[in-house]
Amino acid sequence: MHALTLIDTPALVVFNIILASAMGVVLLVTRLGLDTAAVRLDTWLIGASLLILSRLMTPLEEVFAFLGLHLPGMTLMLPLMLCGLYWQAMGLRGLRGCEVRRSRLLCHSLLAGATVVALDTVLDITVFLYIFLAGLLLVGMLLLREALMLARRTWGGRLLAATAGLMLISNLLLLDTSAASSEQVARRGLLVEMLWALFSTAGFLQCLYQDLREKLAATAMTDALTGALNRHGLLPQLERELARARRGQPLSVVLCDLDHFKKINDQHGHDVGDTVLKRFVARARAGLRRSDLLGRWGGEEFLFVLPDTAAAEAVRVAERVRANLLADSALPPIRFSAGVASTTEPALQCDLQRLLSCADRRLYIAKQQRDRVVGNDAGALDKHVG
Repeated sequence: MHALTLIDTPALVVFNIILASAMGVVLLVTRLGLDTAAVRLDTWLIGASLLILSRLMTPLEEVFAFLGLHLPGMTLMLPLMLCGLYWQAMGLRGLRGCEVRRSRLLCHSLLAGATVVALDTVLDITVFLYIFLAGLLLVGMLLLREALMLARRTWGGRLLAATAGLMLISNLLLLDTSAASSEQVARRGLLVEMLWALFSTAGFLQCLYQDLREKLAATAMTDALTGALNRHGLLPQLERELARARRGQPLSVVLCDLDHFKKINDQHGHDVGDTVLKRFVARARAGLRRSDLLGRWGGEEFLFVLPDTAAAEAVRVAERVRANLLADSALPPIRFSAGVASTTEPALQCDLQRLLSCADRRLYIAKQQRDRVVGNDAGALDKHVG
C-alpha cells in the first residue's frame, strides 16, 4: 500500500487513458482486419469504448471548468463504467456462441445510466457510492461467470477469469475505505482498471482467435453444401475407428451413390440437384446413430462409417436410410445404391484400402441394377427394392 503513495495520480490517469486507448485501437484493427469473421467482437468493442469514455470524464471535466463550463464528470463516469463492463460481459457470452441482442443491451444501458444519474441527484454521496459499488460488484460477478465458462477450454478465458476475479476482490476492498484515503482508493482503482484493460484484451483476443481457428478447421473438414464431413475430415476419423477395430471391435462402411443423379441435374437443374444432396444427408442422419459418421465422398457418393457394426447390421442400417427416403414425399424422389464392407471379413484384415476397395467393388455391382444394397461379393445379403 505504501507504494501507491509514490504514484502521481494525474500521471496515472493519463497513462490509464493511453493504455485503454491503445487496447481499443488493437481491438478496432482486429475487427476491421477480420471483417465479418470477427462480428462477435463488436459487443466487446462497444464495452471497451464506453470504458475509455468513462476514463476521459475526469480530464474533460477539468477542460470544461477551464472554459467556464460545467460537466458532471463523476455523474457521467460511473454509469459509463458500469455499462462498459456490462457490454464486455455480454461480449464474452457472445463469444461462447450465445445469442446477444444489442438492442436489448442498449435499453439496459440507458435504463442503468438514467437510474445512476437520478440516484446521484437525490442521495447522499456516501450512500450513492455504496450503491454504485454494489452495482459494480454485480457486473463483476457476471463478468467472472462468463469468463469461467470460457476458461474451461481456452487459456484466454483463464486469463480473463483471473483478471475479473482480481477486479472483483479490489471492488470488495473498496467497501471498506476506513483504512485508506480517497487518494489511495483512486490510485488502487486506476491500477485495477489498467490491469483489466491490458489482460482482458489479451484474453478476449486469444479466445476469439481460438474460436476462429476451430471454425476454420471445421470448415476445412466439412462439405460446404451438405454439412457432412468431406474426405479430409472423414479419413482421420475412419483411421481411428480402424485402430479400434484392430483391437477386436467390428467396423463397417457403406459406400452410397445416388441413382440417376445426373438425370435429376439435367431435367431439374443444379439447384434442385443441390437440394437433393442436402435432403439425402438429412434423411441419412435420421437413420444413423450419434456414434456413426457420414461423409460426402465425392460428387453424389457418400460414405457411412459404422463403429461396432458387423456386415449384416450395416446392410440393415442402409435399408433403414432407404426407408427414410421412401417416406420422403418431396420431389424428385431419391434412390441410391450401396456397397457394404466390414472388418469382420478376414480377407480385408482391417486394412483401409482393402475396406474401401471392397465397398467400392460392391457398389459397382449394386449399380448394375440400381436401388439395392450389396453386402458381400456373392450378393447373398442383397436386397432389391422395386
